[in-house]
Amino acid sequence: MNLDDVILKKIISEAKQSSPWDFGNNILYQMCASSPYHNNESEIIGKIWLIGRSYAAAIERGRAKNEAIGDDFYVNSVGPKVVKADIDHQLLKEIKSYKEITGGNINNLIKAHDALAGIFGRINGKRYQRSLASKYLHFHYPPLFYIYDSRAEKASIQLAEYLGINKKIKVDEVIGDQVYCKFSKRVFAVCQKIYQTYGEKLNPRQFDNLMLSIANEDLR
Repeated sequence: MNLDDVILKKIISEAKQSSPWDFGNNILYQMCASSPYHNNESEIIGKIWLIGRSYAAAIERGRAKNEAIGDDFYVNSVGPKVVKADIDHQLLKEIKSYKEITGGNINNLIKAHDALAGIFGRINGKRYQRSLASKYLHFHYPPLFYIYDSRAEKASIQLAEYLGINKKIKVDEVIGDQVYCKFSKRVFAVCQKIYQTYGEKLNPRQFDNLMLSIANEDLR
């Protein structure tokens, strides 16, 4: 997409409006809000299965050959291992009080993502689950986690370069997973710049809508 201020203002406005995908996404938000904890294997299986499959980030994708196949993988590996990881107390306890992403708490959010991506990766037996972890955490804590995938990564770089802030994301700021850390800090800086320049405050879902608009236009 060849960005300019007119186009950017337009797609920012569109990103804040209702979407045909809201109904489906709201089902996932409601599921996680009604079952937010990780001590019930059935609930865990349902959440990881539905979020992963809906967002092209299934936990079984590319898994090690020695892992169980089909439904057995979820029943024998995913559910029990997430319960054993005790993520509500080990990873999520501190961030539950956060209301939004800030410069003061973003490192803790990135660390939580890194830890969960590692847990999912060990369950998979082969692949670090960066994208799934971001999407899973987003549906549990919508104001706190940006949705990561290759589409959002590419579009966020394009937007950051247009706004002149991409070079501000430095290696010495990286904690946890380097890719998601740089992505999150880049997106946080972009959202701040958009608010300062255009007076529009975007939450993580609205920012993802914005990235989707840029990515789709590039495909066209």
